[in-house]
Amino acid sequence: MPASFAVARSGHGTPMLLLPGAACDASLWEETAHHLPPDYSVSAVTLAGFGGVPPIETPLLESARAELADYLRDLAQPAVVVGHSMGGFLAYALAIDAPEAVAAVVAVDGVPSLRHLMTDDPNAGPATLANMDEMSFRAWLEKSLSNMSSRPRPELARLARLCHRETLDRAMHELWESDLRREVGAIAAPVLLVLPGEPRAGRRVLRARAEAQLQPIRHHDVVVIESARHMILLDAPAQLADAIREFANAILAPR
Repeated sequence: MPASFAVARSGHGTPMLLLPGAACDASLWEETAHHLPPDYSVSAVTLAGFGGVPPIETPLLESARAELADYLRDLAQPAVVVGHSMGGFLAYALAIDAPEAVAAVVAVDGVPSLRHLMTDDPNAGPATLANMDEMSFRAWLEKSLSNMSSRPRPELARLARLCHRETLDRAMHELWESDLRREVGAIAAPVLLVLPGEPRAGRRVLRARAEAQLQPIRHHDVVVIESARHMILLDAPAQLADAIREFANAILAPR
């Protein structure tokens, strides 16, 4: 069994891998998956250290990248890989590492380089969590997750309670230092980037920066769900499922 993630499986048919964002778990995909057609064999992932899954000592993204590639290679056919935020980064990485096992990529507000999406300042970086006391960390994380959605959600408060602080701290720094922009040109699978329309402030600039990172990918498209914030899978699960279905159907339809 892989150490870097746990997986919940459901359905029968074309393989689909659902990857969560930082501090999140497989349960956040449930409503989106409910709106998908029944002919998918869904593997919904929770990364180690999040959602109550035991943490690991090795770097999370590096470990998950290797073990998820092995997981995909063991499936009966190439999978549609869908990732939110940090999971979107992993989706690009898997399409690079295991091209024979990835039929398509859907990145939900996830990019090849978070640092270069957010800033041009070489000295900028994510918050350091190690110096926070436990209560302050939980309050900060719950507020941060809540601000990513269009309304308060109890499931995000639950995830804040379950998150392993050291894992999140290390993983966010690992993600910040990771840059796939020079590698994504090797991705052969079609890629769909799904972006939120909210909040409006700064969204045009972020969209332009995100789209620029995808330019080396031969087959890519961008969809914006105007009513959603970063947690698109919670704010607009039916619209997200529609975007995934239409994209996947176009890729997988017999020719």
